Amino acid sequence: VTTQPAATSTAGTNFTTAVSVEDALGNVVTSSSASVALAIANNPNGGTLSCTNNPLNATSGVATFSCSIDMAGTGYTLTATSGSLTSVTTNAFNITAGAGTQLQITSNPVNTTASSSATGAFTVTLQDTFGNPTTKSSAITVNLSSTSSGKKFAATSGGTSVTSVTLPANTQSVTAYYADTVAGSPTITAAATGLTSGSQTETITAGTGAKLVVTTQPTNTAAGTSFTTGVSVEDALGNVVTSSSASV
Repeated sequence: VTTQPAATSTAGTNFTTAVSVEDALGNVVTSSSASVALAIANNPNGGTLSCTNNPLNATSGVATFSCSIDMAGTGYTLTATSGSLTSVTTNAFNITAGAGTQLQITSNPVNTTASSSATGAFTVTLQDTFGNPTTKSSAITVNLSSTSSGKKFAATSGGTSVTSVTLPANTQSVTAYYADTVAGSPTITAAATGLTSGSQTETITAGTGAKLVVTTQPTNTAAGTSFTTGVSVEDALGNVVTSSSASV
């Protein structure tokens, strides 16, 4: 390796690595046009190597690569190979996250019973184009929305209702809380000016049965003629308890 990768590069940004074909005494074989291939040897974070050309034929015995790695990580190394030639591995180097371009909800989906108290925690993370968590030097106002009419967001568990939370400066993520009075599968969205929004589908189930509700009223009918009446088992918030097998 005649040009080592830079000690630190940004995810997705090209860096240069040069590999020479040498004889046993360390002399560059300037007549060589051997095909040289680069691959990640130590891969601390599942990165993918992308090069302008790979494999690359040496020119005057030297193959100069322009490459990038998408995932941030510490201690990457590359190995160069070419047929029967002795392979070589680069020095270790680091890849750092790029500028923030998107918000993502990175926690597991909220799965809770219908409630008006927002205790379902979720995490909103600022990421670069490749999904690496990153930071910004100024605070970000994260606007929160839901497809459900029964939504409630809070900045603290069980706290008062809010429509946004603040991702502090130089911080990768912020935790907020969600509740919904309507059972179903609402989609919540985190959005901010200049960033791609992130969404996630949550699961809200009905609570325990609390009341009976007539869902199909009887109609006027002749004496002795059957009529239909429907009764549902509902929780305290009016959601049908679909798991109920109560005898009515």
